[in-house]
Amino acid sequence: MTAEDLGTKGEGKATCVCPFCDETVDAWAPWCKTCEVEVRLCVSCKEPLPADVAVCPGCGTACEE
Repeated sequence: MTAEDLGTKGEGKATCVCPFCDETVDAWAPWCKTCEVEVRLCVSCKEPLPADVAVCPGCGTACEE
């Protein structure tokens, strides 16, 4: 998956795609309003992280707990 698949920045509002339900989520929101799951973002590349990963699949940065 590429950054274009995961999120966009348009009209001054950053969004990403929930890795659990594929709905659009505001990048600043700590949770998905559709499935009510917390969405973690990589501290380095700011891409959403799948559940229970130790390393970001996009950039290889260690994930914070």
